[in-house]
Amino acid sequence: MKTGWIFLTAALGIVLAGIVWWALRLRKTGADSPPVTECEREKETGILTAPLSGVSIPLEQVRDDVFSAGILGEGAAIIPDSGEVYAPVNGVIVNIPESLHAIALTGEDGTELLIHVGLDTVNLKGEHFTLHVKEGERVRRGQPLMTFALDKIKEAGYDPVTPMILTETGGRKYTAVKGKIRAGDVWMAPAEVENT
Repeated sequence: MKTGWIFLTAALGIVLAGIVWWALRLRKTGADSPPVTECEREKETGILTAPLSGVSIPLEQVRDDVFSAGILGEGAAIIPDSGEVYAPVNGVIVNIPESLHAIALTGEDGTELLIHVGLDTVNLKGEHFTLHVKEGERVRRGQPLMTFALDKIKEAGYDPVTPMILTETGGRKYTAVKGKIRAGDVWMAPAEVENT
């Protein structure tokens, strides 16, 4: 009777050891990691995520002809409901004006873009803006770039609408999601590639 229990215990030990070995081997090879979602895959092929939370509107609705007429390039805008700006792409910070109200980036795929917080906010001369990055710094999608005092900017009489302009797209035409959006959501996507 005792011998039977010894054999049974030994057999269970071998089975458990095999299960543990198999689980550890799966972890090491990554076989148990979740598959890459379509959204994650898109983020690596020209997708731009929302740099801040609020309401997305077409560029034509921005009350500034430089933006609404597309003089600087195509894009869209967000009426912000908070004062945090995040990187919409993996890339490099290429320009920050002394007034701190805008950030220009170049994405890893060559897309060049400008995030411009508010209209005529250059006149604030940096007041109410705090930068978390510097020119030449490499950033990752979703990394904090800037914070701004949304209420103070409104109180000072400035429209906080934030256009994001694509100054170089590599021939891609972009479309933007409209309506309520959260920072980090997919916002702009290439619609087609121009024949050049």
